[in-house]
Amino acid sequence: MSIQILLTACFGAVALYALAQHSRIRIIARGLILLSLTAIFFVWNPGLTSLIAGFLGIGRGTDLVMYFLFVLLVFQLLVLHLKLQNQLVLITRLARRFAIDSARFPEEAAGADSRDEPQA
Repeated sequence: MSIQILLTACFGAVALYALAQHSRIRIIARGLILLSLTAIFFVWNPGLTSLIAGFLGIGRGTDLVMYFLFVLLVFQLLVLHLKLQNQLVLITRLARRFAIDSARFPEEAAGADSRDEPQA
């Protein structure tokens, strides 16, 4: 029974965090809240996972939960990969823009170099 209380507290904390982030990332926050509430429900009713698993042709409820978590993990890795790719593109554009904006023409560069040298 104590593990159920601990798991409920953990999933509740995740749901509260998602609720706090709801204004920034609505879809992900709603998904996390729904997932947390579903997890809390199955923590307190573990027999239902076995019943659902049997209906789906999976041997045990634990196997069903593991398959579900594997799918979520792969989905999360895909989302993370897409975000990193997007950031890479944005950083490349920023670096190009900075290089173009700070570029000097040859006559400006030569003039700037002669001004930087100490006069004798």
